[in-house]
Amino acid sequence: MSSLIPLADRAWAIAVLAALAEGAAPRVPVLAARLGASRAAVADAVDHLVAIGVLARRTGHSHPLRPDMDVRDPAAVALAVRIAKAAPPAHAALLRKKWSLPIIAALDADKGFSALKAELRPITARALSLALSDLTAARLVTRQVVDGPGRPGTSYRLTDDGAAIRSGIGVETDK
Repeated sequence: MSSLIPLADRAWAIAVLAALAEGAAPRVPVLAARLGASRAAVADAVDHLVAIGVLARRTGHSHPLRPDMDVRDPAAVALAVRIAKAAPPAHAALLRKKWSLPIIAALDADKGFSALKAELRPITARALSLALSDLTAARLVTRQVVDGPGRPGTSYRLTDDGAAIRSGIGVETDK
């Protein structure tokens, strides 16, 4: 999961890696056209992937037929391909959000809000709350209020659709 958090940090980073694995030309304009994203968003994702060491830019003069980048981390590309295959098209926009996939990967059993927050450092409480609300609305996660000593708490669990995404990206589900 530690490798998933940096990959999910930019909306189009996983889609860029999956497109490169499928044979897309490693150039920002080509990737943007293939993904239906803006050039700025794809360029931001590529810059981020370079910064975390997954891609490397080629130096020298650019040419329309010369690739702009090389893959440095094949494991990250393989993870991106698994994610792209596991993500249903109906949830593609939601899964491009920064914390959606790390939360799905972290929910291996019923977990409380605090346990999720601790596991997904450096997530903020607000970001976790918003992401869980989005995932609950999309019916990938269920929320249950649990009575406990003192005050009630909440427990989150993957639905069958959420568990299918989790297992599709290579994280086993304990269901």
